[in-house]
Amino acid sequence: MEVYRQGKAARLGAFLDVIALANTDALREAMNMYARLKLEKVFEETGLTAKWEAKGRAEGKAESKVEIAQNLVNMGLPIETVVSATQLEPEKIKALYSG
Repeated sequence: MEVYRQGKAARLGAFLDVIALANTDALREAMNMYARLKLEKVFEETGLTAKWEAKGRAEGKAESKVEIAQNLVNMGLPIETVVSATQLEPEKIKALYSG
């Protein structure tokens, strides 16, 4: 009865407390999703998302070149051919021949 005498704001607060206590897992999940979405928005607005995606693409291309070079080395192709095909540094390709 005390909550009812304190007014509408107190009743609403008590109601929200009961909901929060009854649904702590759902509330925690909603808060985490909100924080994650807010963080993602900050990353997008500052350009970090695009920068990280570009870096990932570049790293993927570099890994692909090394895999292709390794395949060419395994086929017994000369180092000049592998350098020409992959545009990798000769030192990196020499390491593939010795490895």
